[in-house]
Amino acid sequence: DDLASIAALASELEALLEVTRLPPTLVRIFRHHIALIHAALARYPLGGAREFREAAQAAVGELVLSTPTLGGHADDPELKKSRELWETVNRVTDVVIKVDGLQQLSSRAWDAATKFIGM
Repeated sequence: DDLASIAALASELEALLEVTRLPPTLVRIFRHHIALIHAALARYPLGGAREFREAAQAAVGELVLSTPTLGGHADDPELKKSRELWETVNRVTDVVIKVDGLQQLSSRAWDAATKFIGM
């Protein structure tokens, strides 16, 4: 399950942060990202893919602002795991958005067909 995969990656990143050598600023950022992921997972049943999109946008903003601090840590396992986590979130979100779009298109087609035949 894709949502379970996201939760597992977040847990793996949490475990890495327990023994990290990253600066405290980056640790706070990654812990905030994990909180964003957990909140998106909790709200997903009601909000759908939008929850992950909003979490990703917030995370990207934080990462852009921390670019100078990230520079010396590009090969650290925490950054690699964070990258893997957000890539998974984005992949799952893209799939959900496509499925939602197809469902909406199908629903609109059904509505149009029923109106056309007078149902």
